[in-house]
Formats: sequence, structure tokens, C-alpha cells
Amino acid sequence: MIEDIHEPVDLYRTVFREAHARNTSEFFEDLVRRSGVDERANIVTVKELRVLESQVGDASSSSKWWKVLRTAVIVFGVISL
Repeated sequence: MIEDIHEPVDLYRTVFREAHARNTSEFFEDLVRRSGVDERANIVTVKELRVLESQVGDASSSSKWWKVLRTAVIVFGVISL
């Protein structure tokens, strides 16, 4: 009885792991084919998107520091009155 407990794990290692990887890969390849997406153009678009996202992140970060500086100047100005 205790030997049977490892049977699902052994089956997974010997059969199901490879079958799952193959089926998943085939499924996604089929989805790409049916969707009509140009993979190369999509790769280029994603790279451009990542560059734009990093630029927005940098601008957002510098904008945040300008807001902090502006707030500090206003606070010091009010306190000095």
C-alpha cells in the first residue's frame, strides 16, 4: 500500500510532465496561428512599449521630486512669514 503513494509522482515524472509541456506548447502555437499575430512585429512593438514605459517611469519619478521640492519651498515660505 505505501508503495502506491508514489505512483502519481512517478507517472508525472515519466509521462505527464513531457506531455503537458508538449500540449501547452502546441496549444499556444495554435492560438498564435489562429490569431494572425505577426510574432516578429509583436516583438518589435513590445520593445518599443518597454522603452516608452521606462521613459514614463523616469518622468514620473522626476515629476514627483519636483512636487516635493515645490511643496517644501511653499512650506518654508509660509513658515518664514
